[in-house]
Order: sequence, then C-alpha cells, then structure tokens
Amino acid sequence: MAENHDDHIARWLSGEINDEELKEKIGNQNLLKYQQIIQEIDRWTPDNQPLDLKSEDITAPAKVVRFNRWSYISIAATVVITMFVGLWLINNRETSHYADLGTTKEIILPDGVSKVVLASNAEVSWKESDWSEEHRNIKLTGKAYFEVNPGSPFTVNTNSGSVQVLGTSFVVDEFSESLSVKCYEGKVRATGTNKKQRIINGGEAYLFHGESWEEKQLLNSSMPSWISDETSFENAPLKQVFRSLKDLYGVEIMEGSVNISRRFTGTIPNDNLEIALQLVFKPLKIDYEVKGQKVYLKD
Repeated sequence: MAENHDDHIARWLSGEINDEELKEKIGNQNLLKYQQIIQEIDRWTPDNQPLDLKSEDITAPAKVVRFNRWSYISIAATVVITMFVGLWLINNRETSHYADLGTTKEIILPDGVSKVVLASNAEVSWKESDWSEEHRNIKLTGKAYFEVNPGSPFTVNTNSGSVQVLGTSFVVDEFSESLSVKCYEGKVRATGTNKKQRIINGGEAYLFHGESWEEKQLLNSSMPSWISDETSFENAPLKQVFRSLKDLYGVEIMEGSVNISRRFTGTIPNDNLEIALQLVFKPLKIDYEVKGQKVYLKD
C-alpha cells in the first residue's frame, strides 16, 4: 500500500523539515513537483486596485469573524485540493518535439542522459508523469534513433506496437500499421499490435508487417545511415519507402494500380528527390511522373 505523504508535506510547509529530509520521505520526483507548485504560488501577484471606502464603512462598528474548527478544516482542505490540482496539471502537462521536413533533431530526454534523434517529419512526446524512478515512457510518430541510459524500464509507444529496454541503442520506425526495429547495442523487446513479441539483440533487426513478425535480419553498420546524409533499406516494404520519401521531401506517392507488394533494397540520398526516385523505381521497373508535390506511379 502506498505511504501517506500528507504529514511529511505539512511539516515541510511549516519549516519543520528541509528539502533533503522531505526527499528521503517522498522521493526526488515528488519533491520536485511540490517545489514547482510552491514556485507557482510565489509568482502569484495580488490585485492591487485601490479600495473605494465610504465614510460609513469606516465609522461602522467592526465585525468580529469567529473561526471555528470547521473553518480551519475547510481552509486546510482548500489548500490541499489546490496543491493536488496543481500536481495533477504538472503530471499531465505534455512536452513534444518535432523534426521539420528534410532535417533531423537531437533531444536530451528528461533523465538528463538518454537521447533521441528524430528522423525527418518524426515527433516524440511525453507527460511529466511518464518519467519517474519506476518507468520512462515516450510516444513516437515516425522514425527515431534512441540511446538509452541504464535505469528504469524505457518504453517507446507507437500506433503499430511498442519497444521496451533497460539501456541500449536502437531505431524504431512505425509506418502503415507496421513496425521496424533495429537494435545496435544491448537488447530490446518489441511488441506488435497483435501482442506477439520478439527479443532483438544488438546487431539484429525485425519487421512487424501484415500482422506478423518477419524473419530476423542482421545489421551491417553500427549506426543508422539516415542520421548523416542517406537512408538505407534492406528488403523493405514499398510502404516503408514511400513513408520515408514523404518524410524527407514532403511528396505523396500516388500508387494507382501499380503492385506495391514488392520489396526494395538500396540507399537513397536525403537531399535530392530526383535521384532518390530514380534509385527506388528504376530497379523495380516502375514508371513515375512528378507533378508538384505528388508522384504518380504508372504500370
């Protein structure tokens, strides 16, 4: 059963114990939250508008307001409720980061050590309550490379599944209800939308596609290529390639009646759409036409 912290907090507010003593009682994360609430209260500025007093109000006999026990309880309850509402708002405040088209973005995560590098058009977000001494949770849309410092369980949640680690480096790429996971160091556990899991060791990659995990692939590099100036694919579904083209260049692939069940292996540049399209579609013998921000495929 969780310990009741009310007495410790009350003693801290009255000055009977200091920050370090309260930290020992309720933990560092909770201490930081209560300190932030106090800082918000300290920044509150009262209304200093002049009072409009009438002479009869000044000469009238003073009214004596008597506080009984229930008045004090009511005031105390109001303070407690205000603190917990403030704490709830802090816990549910969301932070998000987005990488613009054609760029990557590196972010240091709330534990101060782990980091994420977002691929073009990718986004990560989390709430204050997602980071504690018991867990670290993050939500991802698109593709990102993670370097996670050992500590509490670290979980990447996507619309296509989740990946959990303790400390490692890996890439997660979610697209069209599919999930690509590449582990460069350590070990991760990946879970698809059908709850089926794969343990992925350093130097391995798995693809969750069509509601199932495909055969293991071996990595031939120690870092993802897209962090520099190119993006590599190994037996990748065309849906994944199309998503990368959209994220890099902002183009939409119009499939038409072309069979897109084929796979692509190769490398494309991150800064030249014309060359990228040639490298993808010529080996597959797919004709295409570019009109504005749309690429029309033809049989």
